[in-house]
Amino acid sequence: MQVRRTIRTFWPLMLGFVVWGVSACGLGSSPQANGKPEPHPLVTLSRARRLATLKPAAITVQKLSGSQSRATAEANLTGAGHPDHLTLTMSPSGHSQLVVATASGRTLWSKSSVQSVTILKFGRSHLPVILLQGGLNFCGSGGCQYQGYTWNPSQHRFIPVGNPTSPAFRYDPKTKTFRAVEVSLPTVDGLFGFVSVQNRQLHLLERTYDLWQHIILQPLHYASNGTPAGRWVTAGPVQYQPGGSEPSVTFNTPVELWTAFLEARAMNLPLQGKPLIASAGQNNIWNTLAPLGRLGESLTVDTANPKPVVQGVHADVSMMVSGLLHPTSPNAQMVSYWVGSEVFSVGGTGVIEHASMDPVRLKVSTVYAVLRHIRDNAVFQRAMAKHPHAVVLVSPVGSTWDVELNQNTPILAVNAKTGAITALGS
Repeated sequence: MQVRRTIRTFWPLMLGFVVWGVSACGLGSSPQANGKPEPHPLVTLSRARRLATLKPAAITVQKLSGSQSRATAEANLTGAGHPDHLTLTMSPSGHSQLVVATASGRTLWSKSSVQSVTILKFGRSHLPVILLQGGLNFCGSGGCQYQGYTWNPSQHRFIPVGNPTSPAFRYDPKTKTFRAVEVSLPTVDGLFGFVSVQNRQLHLLERTYDLWQHIILQPLHYASNGTPAGRWVTAGPVQYQPGGSEPSVTFNTPVELWTAFLEARAMNLPLQGKPLIASAGQNNIWNTLAPLGRLGESLTVDTANPKPVVQGVHADVSMMVSGLLHPTSPNAQMVSYWVGSEVFSVGGTGVIEHASMDPVRLKVSTVYAVLRHIRDNAVFQRAMAKHPHAVVLVSPVGSTWDVELNQNTPILAVNAKTGAITALGS
């Protein structure tokens, strides 16, 4: 089944996962309303780790732009009591380089393919952190690659800042149980998207590639986690932009119109979604689909089988949507709905009239249910025997759960609706 991935693609990229504190009996099979799992012997969770997030006293940005071939900045990066010099240069052939040198001119570090440098200064509480934007060859339509670094006094060198973490699991073959762990799982080195600075606050902008071409605006903090490097963590809920009316965005078919409405509803953007509804039923239809507002960027819409029935200017459209509740919990829960509508063409513009929403019963609806479902599977057992130290990741793709080892080794797909297991390789 082909699934149109409307917003975020892979759950392990969800930022800001925190391991919940546990009692001796372990953790559970279904998320509570607040996102914390209930006790269950299948999975043991590590105790929560407190992170001290730091607010920068100042943030400066230096970048190469236009015909500029050189940019400089100063900051006491090493704590030596004098400013260090950062120099960005661009050669005529397009080769960019960052050089960090002491006040006396001694080179401390150099890094190629750097387009800009963001310096976060924390005063006496921590040495500065520098966030490097990769050169143009590390950029694409979805953004650029960013990597943070800070000075390690004991090693006398710059070390990379840890990336945001996601939940994963280690398997114990003796007891056939799992232990939840925090792991950093970037698809590229560091962060990917567009980083902006607003009021001494970093924001990571990620494109959704939905029909509206929204972006997700995620605040980021730097956290001291007991290591010299520290790591990036999220700071507060995401925002979706643009959030206002989008009258210039048009949709060509009833399926597109209905899909766009579902996307706007999942992100709780009524100024975009309600204008697609016939005026008499705007509040009623919006409220009918209120459960979608809990799914946000995890929403996926199955457009492979939308089953439109078109009769002149009228079309009945129905399709299945899926998404996650408590997506940063190690026991995230998948929910699916069959949603239908009537779409009328009025003056060449589609209008939604009436809507229905029916839950789809899922046989394997939570991450723990997936783990329970696969632990006796022969492919899983062979893969763990071959890679005993690998971490197990469970990621939703539409209404299917993908099971991977160390992120880049897919082994199984579990159909959430039927429970059918498909081998992907090992």
